[in-house]
Amino acid sequence: MAKPSFGKRVKELRAQQQLTQRELAAQVSIDVGYISKIEAEKVPPPSEKVIERLALALGADKDELMVLAGRAPKDLEPIITHDIRIPAILRRAKGLSSQDWEKIEHYIEQIQANKREQ
Repeated sequence: MAKPSFGKRVKELRAQQQLTQRELAAQVSIDVGYISKIEAEKVPPPSEKVIERLALALGADKDELMVLAGRAPKDLEPIITHDIRIPAILRRAKGLSSQDWEKIEHYIEQIQANKREQ
């Protein structure tokens, strides 16, 4: 299943919340014309700060919107730069399937649970 574009997802979430473009724009403190252009994909996705406000107003996952915008959240930078091996590991992970990522996520959860038990 292909992931939706950023603009289409914002429009879908807005419809689910039963908000007009004007109402969403007011909640996010941006121009209604900008919301229209985002949804129509006439402009690139907005800044991380605007994406955060959109996620809050739309009851959406900020990380989902950031990924659809083609951006990495700023709070990941200290995690990625914590160890020199992390960028290399992420590069090798390129092309992994959704199932592969689920296995990795499960493995990380197991490691964290084991650390808590110690």
